[in-house]
Amino acid sequence: MGSLFGWTVPVFAVIWIALAIRRISRQSKRGERFNWLVWVSGFFIVLGAAGFFGAALSSLGMVKVSPSFEWPPGYVKGVVTLSNGVRVVPLEPSGRVQVYGPNWQYLRGWQVAAEGGPLKIVTSQPEKIEVYTLRGSHHFTYSEAGQLLASETYTQPYDSMLNGEPWRVVPTFPLLWPFSSPFLSVGLVVIGGVGLRLSKWLRNRPSM
Repeated sequence: MGSLFGWTVPVFAVIWIALAIRRISRQSKRGERFNWLVWVSGFFIVLGAAGFFGAALSSLGMVKVSPSFEWPPGYVKGVVTLSNGVRVVPLEPSGRVQVYGPNWQYLRGWQVAAEGGPLKIVTSQPEKIEVYTLRGSHHFTYSEAGQLLASETYTQPYDSMLNGEPWRVVPTFPLLWPFSSPFLSVGLVVIGGVGLRLSKWLRNRPSM
C-alpha cells in the first residue's frame, strides 16, 4: 500500500504540471494584450509546482542524488554546530541532512528515512550526528562523513529531545527557495493562478 501511494506522487506531479503548462500555453496568444503577465504567472506556477513535488519526492526517498548535490536549504530550524565549527542542517521538507563548513561552504548531504515527516539533529557524542524522526520513531547515528553507524528506534517523547538553533537562513540562490519550503512553493502557485485569472479579466475588459 505504501509503495503504491509513493508511486502516485510522481504520476500526479507529471500530470498536474503537464496540465498547467497546457493551460498556460493555450492562454498565451501571440499579439494578445498582457501576454507578459501570462508568462510570468506561468513561470511562478511551474517553479512552485516543481519545488513542491520535488521536495515531496525527495522526502519519500524517490529522488536519489549524490552526496555532492546541495538541496536548496532556505530558512531552516534546528541547525547544530559541531565542536570543529562544522554546521549540520536538517531539511525536513526534502528529508535530508546537509553538512556545511564554518563559512557555510557546502560539504556533503544525504537522505534520511524520515518517511516524509519532521526530523531533529542531536550531537550527544563527539563528531557523531544523531538524527531522530517523528514518523517511525527512528534514531540514526551517522559519522560526519555521512556513514550510517547505527539504526534503532527510540521510546522517549519526540518533543522532549533537544534541538539546535531556533531558525536561521542558510545561503540559498533566490530562484531555488521554492524547493526549500512547501509554503513558498504553494504560495508561488497561488500567485501564478491569480495572475492568470487577472490576465484573462484584463483581456476581456472593454478598452477605454
